Amino acid sequence: MTSNEYTFYYTKGAKDAARDAAFVRLEGFPDLTQIYTSPDLFPLFSNRLIPQTRSDYEQNLRWLGLEPQAGPMAILLRGGGQRATDTLQIFPLPEPTSDGKYVLYFFAHGLRHIPGAVEAASKLSVGAELRIESEPSNPADALALKLLDGLVCVGYCPRFFTEDLHKLRELGATPRAFVARVNDESAPIQWRLLCKVVAEWRSGFQPLTGRQFQPITSKQPRTA
Repeated sequence: MTSNEYTFYYTKGAKDAARDAAFVRLEGFPDLTQIYTSPDLFPLFSNRLIPQTRSDYEQNLRWLGLEPQAGPMAILLRGGGQRATDTLQIFPLPEPTSDGKYVLYFFAHGLRHIPGAVEAASKLSVGAELRIESEPSNPADALALKLLDGLVCVGYCPRFFTEDLHKLRELGATPRAFVARVNDESAPIQWRLLCKVVAEWRSGFQPLTGRQFQPITSKQPRTA
C-alpha cells in the first residue's frame, strides 16, 4: 500500500503452495504472475472488516487493543481478517519505529491446541514478560517459537514471523515478548492473548526477506 493506491501480488510461497498443497488462488486475483493495483481496498479484504453498524463494533476494537478511531488497515492487520469459512489471515509488515525499534503486536497462536494454555493465559497480567523459546522439534515449523509463562506454554509466535525473530537473535537484538492485553472468554479464542514483541532494529536487518516472501513476478501492474 502507498499513499495513493493498494498493491497486491503473490509471492513464491504461494507458488510453492499451489504446487505442493493445492493452494487455491484468491478471489479477484486469478493470475499468480500478475501485480494488481487499486485506489480502494480490494473487496477480498474490505469484506473482512468489522462493520461499524454492528452493535459490538467498539467491543471488537477493545478486544484488538485499538482505539475507536482506528482505520481499516489497522483493524485488519491487528485482527487478521479471519473467517470461519477459510484460512486466510492478514499480517503486518514490520517497520522500524522512530527510535530504532522492532515492535510487533500479534495474538498468540495455538491456544486451543495446548493443554491448559487458555486457562494459563487468562491469569496473565498486562505488561508481564513472556519467555520466547525455540522448539526445533515442532513438526509444523522447525523455527517455531513458544511463549512461556514460567514453564507453562501459553501459545506460539505466528509462523509468519519466526524467521525474522531468529534473524534478530542472530544479530544480537534479542526479541522480548510482553502481554499487551488479555481478553476474557467472551472474545474469540484467537483473540484471547495479545502480545507485544520488542527488539533493537539492527543495521542491515530487513523483515520478511525469505524466499517465500519474494514476488513471483515483476510484470506491470493491472488495475483492479
